[in-house]
Amino acid sequence: MIATNVHSVSWGRRSAWISVFLSSVVFLGCSVWCSGSDQGMAVVRTAFPEGVGVRAAIVLEKSVPREIVVNRSFDYRVRVRNVTKSAVDDVLISSTFPKHLRIDASAPKTRLRDGGVAEWPIGVLQAGQESLIVIRVTPLAAGPITHCDDVSFRTRLSVCASFDVIAPKLRVVLEAPKEALLCDPIPLRLTLANVGTGTARDIDIAVALPEGIKTRDGAPSLNARLATLDQGQSREIPMFVEATAEGDFQVTAIARDAYGGEANGSAEFKVGRPVLELTKTMPSRAFVGRPTRVAIEVRNTGTFSARDLVLRDTLTPEVEVLKATDGVKPIPGGLEWALGELAVGQARKVEMTLRTYKRGPIGGRVLAAAWCAEQAVAAAQCECVGIPAILLEVIDVEDPIEVGQKETYIVKATNQGTARDTNIEISCRLENTMQYVSSSGPTEATVTEGGTVTFAPLPELAPKASASWKVRVQAVKKGDVRFAVQMNTDELGRPVDETEATNFYGQEE
Repeated sequence: MIATNVHSVSWGRRSAWISVFLSSVVFLGCSVWCSGSDQGMAVVRTAFPEGVGVRAAIVLEKSVPREIVVNRSFDYRVRVRNVTKSAVDDVLISSTFPKHLRIDASAPKTRLRDGGVAEWPIGVLQAGQESLIVIRVTPLAAGPITHCDDVSFRTRLSVCASFDVIAPKLRVVLEAPKEALLCDPIPLRLTLANVGTGTARDIDIAVALPEGIKTRDGAPSLNARLATLDQGQSREIPMFVEATAEGDFQVTAIARDAYGGEANGSAEFKVGRPVLELTKTMPSRAFVGRPTRVAIEVRNTGTFSARDLVLRDTLTPEVEVLKATDGVKPIPGGLEWALGELAVGQARKVEMTLRTYKRGPIGGRVLAAAWCAEQAVAAAQCECVGIPAILLEVIDVEDPIEVGQKETYIVKATNQGTARDTNIEISCRLENTMQYVSSSGPTEATVTEGGTVTFAPLPELAPKASASWKVRVQAVKKGDVRFAVQMNTDELGRPVDETEATNFYGQEE
């Protein structure tokens, strides 16, 4: 008879063990735990907890032969199965072998402990998984044998919930023009993107501005806030700032979300302006009634093009403009050129030709102006002077003249130029064929024994004016005679000589 007993021993909240044992070698019948015969084998099984049923956690099953012969080895099988929907841990099968039942082999291999106990550590059994052990033993004596197989394990209790783990990640890109004009608003474009997973919330954006850069209302920083930014979403935020100084600047933007995420981006740009350099050139001296050329040059030595460039030149009164560079237009008191745009490092030149009939200083101030550039001013001036051009004329009143008669010579000095002549000196040389009688004119004469008549200097002779002197002589010898006159002034570089020929004829006295 095969007798089966089931023992539940010590199971608690997290672990339990059960055993199945066999107590006879002759099969006569089965209890409710015996499953019947199969090819000479008897199958015994039990479950924990609540026995074999729908509420069981683990089932231990043992298959043994119906008859066992002393001193002959036989195989029996132990099967353990997890019938729950969760894994059980630390599954251990152990068998206690009495001294007259020898264990010969097993698959898998066993580990032996003191007291004839063999163990098979199964470890983890997943939901629905089972493990099989085949053991070969030899009975060493006849009689009843009590042999138990135990299983111990640790149960798992799990509560599962599904939720999303998000990792928002901000990315900031700040863009600005590489160069910006000092007088123009500077556009900034901030692009904020969520390149992580999930939604970023309560995003604060701060753009710190360096010294020399400010907002339109004078604040030192720009701030913005976004309530949410979904995964994969980006947002562009246009901004404008103004510069108060020239130089190289860096602007940094920082974005922070409610979860502590942070990102930053920066942009660098150069702020500059056009710088105008202006020159005006003209001759050191101008001449009355003659054309005078004036040149004006403007150059951009700054870092930006000069837009809406204008030149304005003032003119001295009574100056006539003969010609000027194309594009000129008259304005009150002068001339103006609209030159458009002047690139960095470039220069533009205009010219004009002037004329005046007034002596004195001419010229004036020229101004250059362009958008965002400081005005440039240049001045040039010259003295307009006349050109002295004096004409000396000598005539004899009567020609020929008989010896013994008197001849009158008229000496005339005419200022044909545009400047006065000063200290006009007249001297007349008499040949021995004539004798001095008298003289007259604007200045007094002095006569030397050698026959030279010298008039005192005339202080000034105005332009287009003339002065005349008369010398009266008596013909004392016949011949082809010459009346020689020399004139000199402060303006002349050397004296002017003039000679008048007269025929003296007749009998000599």
